[in-house]
Amino acid sequence: MHLVFIVLVGFAALMWSPLATSSNERKTIDGFPCAMVATFSSDPSDMTREQLFYAAHAYDSGDCGAEDDARAFPFYKESAERGDGFAMIRVGYFYLNGTGVERNAEKAKYWFRSYALAHPDENVSEWTGMVDTFFYGEPLPDLFLEVMKQATQDYNSEADVLLRNYHDLSSGNGVKADPSRARTWLLQAVELNDPRSHFEYAELQRDRGNLSGYVVHIRIAAEFNSSKAQAEIGKLYLTGNGVMHWPYKALVWFLCAKAGGQDVDALIAKAEAQLDALNIKLAQEEATKFIEKNTH
Repeated sequence: MHLVFIVLVGFAALMWSPLATSSNERKTIDGFPCAMVATFSSDPSDMTREQLFYAAHAYDSGDCGAEDDARAFPFYKESAERGDGFAMIRVGYFYLNGTGVERNAEKAKYWFRSYALAHPDENVSEWTGMVDTFFYGEPLPDLFLEVMKQATQDYNSEADVLLRNYHDLSSGNGVKADPSRARTWLLQAVELNDPRSHFEYAELQRDRGNLSGYVVHIRIAAEFNSSKAQAEIGKLYLTGNGVMHWPYKALVWFLCAKAGGQDVDALIAKAEAQLDALNIKLAQEEATKFIEKNTH
């Protein structure tokens, strides 16, 4: 089940809870005391995720009193900064319409795209029946739908596009950074057997301490003619780190890496120092065949 669906269902439970019509009897939002909203810290950064959720809704909907968009906005904004998907959409909506904050279309697009890149396979058509509830009778903004459509197209595009969005979401370039969800884009590129993607995924595995995963994807990237991966797999064979110590295979990959522009002369010399003349010649021949096969 998609994350947004879970979040929206949570909001549905909140909004459909019975509320008394008398202001004296209006005490809870789904069992949460409305009176407590007024006791929360005035600084959203000091509030828990649950407190932000209830405070934003209380002021946005008016369920606990008068509707106050300007007071709702900072709670949504802090929630969005912490990665809450619904809050990202709501903050974008506020910026787009100048609701509770000065209108800013660029910031609106920033938050809409932050959500879209984190959920590129989300089918917003599945939200039918919920939209009126969560946007108080207003449809999803056209800008949000356009950004979601673009993210979906990108997600089914070529490796260059997938890697660009992976880097943007990983680093926070033009969107709210979300490295864990960025992996979705990288894995999609890996499925295309793009050598750069295998190399980057290998580095991700290494950084997480997964040596076997690193070796697998470095080898695949090398086979798909990534010269950087060829240099790396050569080092592994030369040292026996995670693979068999195999100077012959190390030399083959170093020679391929050199043909691809990598500075590996010193490593070639180290590999050759562990081989006799015959094996050096055979390694050179194997590398030449690989290079010819992958340059035509």
